[in-house]
Amino acid sequence: MKITIIGENNFIKKNIIENLKNIRDGKNRTRTGVLISAIMDDGTGDVAIVLPSGSSIPDYGNIKAEREIYVFDNERFIEISETLCNSGDNVLVYRCPTISGKWDESKAIIPTLCRCIANDEELPELDEGQIVETIFIEDLIEELLDAIEGHPHKCDFPEAGTPSPDPTAAYDGKTFVKNDNGKYCCCPEIHRVTIGKIIEYWIFYVKHRRHYGSSAGNAHLCVHILTRNRILSCGMAKYCVFCF
Repeated sequence: MKITIIGENNFIKKNIIENLKNIRDGKNRTRTGVLISAIMDDGTGDVAIVLPSGSSIPDYGNIKAEREIYVFDNERFIEISETLCNSGDNVLVYRCPTISGKWDESKAIIPTLCRCIANDEELPELDEGQIVETIFIEDLIEELLDAIEGHPHKCDFPEAGTPSPDPTAAYDGKTFVKNDNGKYCCCPEIHRVTIGKIIEYWIFYVKHRRHYGSSAGNAHLCVHILTRNRILSCGMAKYCVFCF
């Protein structure tokens, strides 16, 4: 299988490439159904992963919405998928909240707090009660591999104001609802944590590293203290995957 990865050279792309290399080189043997022969940044492959770009430009949210419309246009998305990969009409669109993980040097809240605390710098003025919604890069990669193996998590995003099962609140337009026949795909491992807790966890990690000499580097995923036990299945499929 040849996999094409398109997008700006950021920490998301780097993490995906390194994980795919581990599968290709036999270091990761948990994905026996993913047989990788080449990882490319151009050309036509069996799978294409198209990553967001330009996240620092103004009006980025509206630009992402326009890209979704473009991809969902029947004539255009078939043309796109056939150009990028041998996938026919198998196009998957992921809507992702903030993505966090190693090698993230952006100015997003989580990496900014981690850098400030690790370097004994003054923290920015933030509401510690504010809830941050994020997915970790490892979880996103696992989801993309699930999709390559033929079992993505499908969902819908009800429009803002749509009544929800909770009679006291409506959908906000950002919350996914699992639906096997949904228009979108999602990474189900979404975490919601307050800024105060992020600061607390990271201070604990930095003190622990300094005391015990941990070499974990910039592993600010101390916020991500979870264990996962997944039963992986095969059933290969060819997809063109868009992450917005």
